[in-house]
Amino acid sequence: MDQPYEQLVKDTKLTFETPHGKRVLDRMKTFCKGNVNQSMFDAESTQQTSYNLGANAVYRYFQHLFDTDLGDTEIENCITEESEQKGI
Repeated sequence: MDQPYEQLVKDTKLTFETPHGKRVLDRMKTFCKGNVNQSMFDAESTQQTSYNLGANAVYRYFQHLFDTDLGDTEIENCITEESEQKGI
């Protein structure tokens, strides 16, 4: 894994692992039609369907980064340290 991508994964995990970040990612999931039961198809507008697909791609990108396993505990240590500093 290249260094810039690995750093992006770490940054994404640090951002979305906090209670605040989890709420944002959860809201993004709904807004970007990331729930399993949400259809991206709009029978009346191909433009809306395209928009929905684009929004969903954004959510899936961040979810993919968040779910990526780097195989180390460095991120967990950073999250713990940051949470302790902020009193989260």
